[in-house]
Amino acid sequence: MKKLTSLPNIAALLSLIAVILITVKVYRGNFHLTEYEDGVEYALTYDFDLQQGEDKKYFVKTYLPQNSNRQEIKLTSNKHETEKFEEYVLGINKVGEWSGEKATKDNIQCSFHVTLFQKRFEVNESLKLNDITAKNTPYVEPGVFIESEDPEIKTLAARLKGKRTNANDILTALFNYVYEMPKQSLKELMTAKEALEINAASCNGKSRLFVALCRSLDIPARVVGGLILNEERKKTSHLWAEVLINGKWIPFDALNGYYAFIPINYLEIYKGDEFLVMRSADLAFDYNYAITKVQRNASFFEGFNLYYISEKLGIGVNVLSLLILLPFGALIVAIFRNVVGLKTFGVFLPVLMAISFISTGVGTGIIAFVGVLLIISILHYPLQKWGVLHVPKLVVMLSGIVLLMIVLMYSGLELGISAVDGLTFFPIVILTFAAEKYARIVVEEGFGNATKVLAQTLVVTLICLLIISSDAIFLITMNFPEVLLIVGALSLMLGKWIGLRISEYRRFGWILS
Repeated sequence: MKKLTSLPNIAALLSLIAVILITVKVYRGNFHLTEYEDGVEYALTYDFDLQQGEDKKYFVKTYLPQNSNRQEIKLTSNKHETEKFEEYVLGINKVGEWSGEKATKDNIQCSFHVTLFQKRFEVNESLKLNDITAKNTPYVEPGVFIESEDPEIKTLAARLKGKRTNANDILTALFNYVYEMPKQSLKELMTAKEALEINAASCNGKSRLFVALCRSLDIPARVVGGLILNEERKKTSHLWAEVLINGKWIPFDALNGYYAFIPINYLEIYKGDEFLVMRSADLAFDYNYAITKVQRNASFFEGFNLYYISEKLGIGVNVLSLLILLPFGALIVAIFRNVVGLKTFGVFLPVLMAISFISTGVGTGIIAFVGVLLIISILHYPLQKWGVLHVPKLVVMLSGIVLLMIVLMYSGLELGISAVDGLTFFPIVILTFAAEKYARIVVEEGFGNATKVLAQTLVVTLICLLIISSDAIFLITMNFPEVLLIVGALSLMLGKWIGLRISEYRRFGWILS
């Protein structure tokens, strides 16, 4: 009896602890609405080695990163033995120049503390091509390496545009063409025309070709140069593109597939088709960019959230969010089983099915599930009749399912159906187990009961999907893992449910009356 009476107290204590922790976090402002809301910090050093063999003037010039709405830059040191350093603005860019009048051997180390923020843009679906075109701007003029007036480039741009009038559709067609072009790592400079002729390019060729295609349709565009910041020493810089839409420069990286989006580790250094480093022609020169990530020290309340854990461990936030949402989904299933009285394929299988539908999309997931059911139903009866053991039977069924999925993916590729992209390993395995469970119930309880349980499972699955895919639930679980204490408390209370299930009132309600 004491154990029974203490259970509500334990549940209340767990809930109280969770509420206190969440309240303190909210009061201290330790919650985030987006991933990387506080940005990511790096230490960046330009490391230049130079040697001049004669008593003559020399110089080294490079572009320096500037502050913007997505990056904060602080110069931390500038160590060198050159006679002169000058920092000045050239157009819209900032330049650092080291120079001297006589022979020297020197190492230049110019260091920055960089804070970067992720930026995603939306291209208004209602915009027409005429809304984003302009003629009286240098950003639609051809450049030395951006041959937007070349007949082949103009012909290609017109073909990709076709009869489309929607601005987003046209930009997507141009972007996809360049993105799908094979990647080729080339150190030498590549122009837009050369990229088109070779049909392969690295970042500089792809970016120039995308800009050239845009400019040939009178869409203002330019290239942007910078660095992709990772924990390393590197020589390679990066080039991407920007398109002027409604007064805003929207980023496009046709090499890595970023459409109207710039990742958290992209550092912008200069705008325009320039060279990051320039130097005297006869200067012996070597260079590196040394990059380290600045690790933040967070208090318990700042660090006990999935955003912080994701950043520290390098695990995707979606993976961690699905991990913590499993108990949420299981609680929902338990409520429907114990309180409502619905029957499902176990407790965790409906939750896993809901997670698989997130990967595939609801429509594609249900179609795939129906296909899986058909294969399982076709294979289950003869395998059962032949007396095949359970585990080998599962292997045969899984082989049939995977073959079906390969056929569906191939058909989707041939027909241009992008929805098949979600048919990956995890969703298919989950749907296979669900279908095998259905087939077993058909044998044990008959087709009618099995179909009834299947329908109830799908209802619970869709409700789980609705809840675990909610933006509000996502933000709560990412910021406040303490809610699992509340889930545990509710589960303890649910474990003592002894009343009638809702579905049983129809049969036994007369007893209460």
